Amino acid sequence: MKTLYIVRHAKSSWDFPDLKDEERPIIEKGIHNTNLMVKELVRREVMVDKMICSKARRTIETAKILARGLNYPIEKIESNKVLYTSDVDDLYEIIREIEDDIYNLMIIGHNPTLTQFVNRFLTEEIEMLNTSAVLAFEFETKNWFDFEKSTCETKFMLSPKLLS
Repeated sequence: MKTLYIVRHAKSSWDFPDLKDEERPIIEKGIHNTNLMVKELVRREVMVDKMICSKARRTIETAKILARGLNYPIEKIESNKVLYTSDVDDLYEIIREIEDDIYNLMIIGHNPTLTQFVNRFLTEEIEMLNTSAVLAFEFETKNWFDFEKSTCETKFMLSPKLLS
């Protein structure tokens, strides 16, 4: 069994027009909402073997909040530049290359790619993955290379609005 956690970055600021998009920080509401998610993930006893985020500041900041809360070493967070501009096929490739000894993988990224990706596994499509939302999928497979060909079960779908 392999568990994949898909997380959209925390709410970020548009208050700095001079910043490049990838340099936008998360805002206080984003920090609060991500901490809300962390509490629920801890309650559900979520464990992470590998955490990957895009190179954007908002995903790195989100990943650090998640890592602290889930006792994942911050220095082991992997920043992947492809995740910043990725499409669904790129995301599949990233996942297929994960080592087989990783059982619980968390990816923190961006819309629209994440919404398009999760809709391939959900029985009822969603319009948009909200900021700080977390979806967990369990795949009946021993390797990540062909994860999408195995049976998939949605374990949970969490968003700050659902927990408020």
